[in-house]
Amino acid sequence: MSELNGFTKIEFLVIVLSIAYGFCIVEILSNWARIIRRGVMYWETMLWSAILFIAISVLWYNGWNNIQIIERSSGNFIATLIPPIGLFVMVSALFPDHLDEWDLEKAFKKNRKLFFLTYALVNGSILILSNLITNPTYIFNYSRSVWFVACILMAFIDSKILRSVMAGGLIIWYLYVIILSGI
Repeated sequence: MSELNGFTKIEFLVIVLSIAYGFCIVEILSNWARIIRRGVMYWETMLWSAILFIAISVLWYNGWNNIQIIERSSGNFIATLIPPIGLFVMVSALFPDHLDEWDLEKAFKKNRKLFFLTYALVNGSILILSNLITNPTYIFNYSRSVWFVACILMAFIDSKILRSVMAGGLIIWYLYVIILSGI
């Protein structure tokens, strides 16, 4: 493993991944602060932003497993950037940018397709990455496949009930992942 100015290639590349995940966390926390200051809340925005906060934390923590592939090629490195970039797009889709557009329900309805299609992209990219790293029959790959399909359906089916069921399923799944990985 070569070094440049005291950095290995992996250490150098991991910095970019950490910054990408860090931007996602900052975006969520700064928007939660805006919500608290304004006193305006919409349950789906809060629910999905909480799920994204957990997802970002779990992916960043479990990203340790991706370290072995990021230095193999620039393609692998770019593939590991897709999840945090997609998560950032999802967080941005949940919250309006302009103060005069601070209607969270309207913003959620406007960006619902973008949010869930991006979530499908994130799940699909993680599924591909995990096939590069682990056995394709790994149990999490099956559940990622289910979330991939569910996200595509949620992009085109406007149903609060189905989104609530999916959110509940994701919360249970992430809790399982957290307990299993020992976070």
